[in-house]
Amino acid sequence: MSSNHNHNRQDHKIEATAISAKAMRMVTTVSVSFAMLLLIFKAIVWWRSHSMAMLASLADTALDLVTSSVMFMAVRYAVTPADDDHRFGHGKAEALAALVQAVLTFGSGIALIMSGGQHMLHPQPVSVPLEGITVSVFAIVTTFVLVLLQKKVVRDTGSVAIEADHVHYIGDLWLNLSVIVALALASYTLWHSADGFFAVAIGVYFLWGGWRTGGSALDMLMDREWSAEQSAAVMTLVTAHKDVRHVHELRTRTAGLHKFAQFHIWVDPHLSVMQGHDIAHAVETELHKRFPQAEFLIHVEPDNPDER
Repeated sequence: MSSNHNHNRQDHKIEATAISAKAMRMVTTVSVSFAMLLLIFKAIVWWRSHSMAMLASLADTALDLVTSSVMFMAVRYAVTPADDDHRFGHGKAEALAALVQAVLTFGSGIALIMSGGQHMLHPQPVSVPLEGITVSVFAIVTTFVLVLLQKKVVRDTGSVAIEADHVHYIGDLWLNLSVIVALALASYTLWHSADGFFAVAIGVYFLWGGWRTGGSALDMLMDREWSAEQSAAVMTLVTAHKDVRHVHELRTRTAGLHKFAQFHIWVDPHLSVMQGHDIAHAVETELHKRFPQAEFLIHVEPDNPDER
């Protein structure tokens, strides 16, 4: 019975992972498609308007296309099953892609700040502002659709890469709105340097976003522990078992869709090996109800109060 139960649980885990992987592949495909479409429209409008704010928005969309393409490839590699050479799976490919995104975002932020500052010192009139406003409104609508889709996938899968992309595209909503404001101010008021001012503001946002994304990527690459709340949940579930006398040496880490945890449990030293195994199995079953895609390594030890 225990063997059948393990087999069914493994099948359920594989099925859940496959569903998550399909959702992640789908949303990265949509992300690349939207970025490519917006890049074409914004390039045309920037060429006609010579707006610095539109150039900033164009640079952001170009960055979106690059990072979304990297995510597209990384996600497909990250969700491939574990093999003989990668027994813990390929989930850290997500973190590597996020690190690339962070470097590109940070570099783009520096470039925009320099270009925007130059434009503030030497402001130039903006041409065809209505076209820039129109394409920015279109960008807001398409980005909003993508953000909603990403939000659902992040909620269902917990993907770090998709979540980083989601946060970035939420920023894009505000970025495109700021472009509309900048074009309106630069064209219909006397504040001609507004165009450059918003380019600098967007550049600062890029620096912050790159720093945040890079930190999250490094956390995964360096095997940062689960959150305090998740670790506490593990301890609560384990200690709830009547035959577990003590828990220690809890260690956790995350790699893409997969979470890993290991710990020691102390049980009655007079129990048989089979009884100790059954206790560990029961604990693992309860943990999988809370963390269905996690893997747990449980070491059973005889209780020794003198070592507590």
